[in-house]
Amino acid sequence: MGVDDYLTKPIDYDLLLATVETRLGQVSRIEERNRNRLQAIHAQILKLKSARGAIKVSMVTDMRQLVAPINSALLELGCEVRTVSEGALNESTFDPKEDNIVFFVCSSNVQRYLNDLKAQGTRKSETRFVLLAAPNMSDGAREGFLKSGIDDIIEYPYKPVEIFKQVVDHLRDPEAAAGSQLAS
Repeated sequence: MGVDDYLTKPIDYDLLLATVETRLGQVSRIEERNRNRLQAIHAQILKLKSARGAIKVSMVTDMRQLVAPINSALLELGCEVRTVSEGALNESTFDPKEDNIVFFVCSSNVQRYLNDLKAQGTRKSETRFVLLAAPNMSDGAREGFLKSGIDDIIEYPYKPVEIFKQVVDHLRDPEAAAGSQLAS
């Protein structure tokens, strides 16, 4: 049920205080560990970026506010970021050939676009396609997107570590990163 601890009645307030302080300490340690991980990834990205140049990233969504924090973080890393509406997929005005990474927010329009792109055989293999999915995506939907050309899937909430990992993977080896199919 997710219980970390319990106290029995009658409540000993000194024990209650000590228990709460212990739990808060655990949260602080976890936050510090995650902060250190992000700083290490950030440093690695900047080091790799200096050798390869700016990474071109597109965010395909009609919900700009959903990806705004991701855009900000990627811009801070020195990526060139553009946000593209799903309408551009329908109008055939979106061309991912110049992008290194494309993040698609999950939708039926995105899946249709990916299936069309796969059928035409015009996808640039060095461009990494990442789906930003709703939480608890079904296995069938996951498999359908992977078959349509998605390289990786990140479920909501989109953790910065998972987004930055895409950038690091590209910087390490863009061709190997685009060729792998990871199901996370």
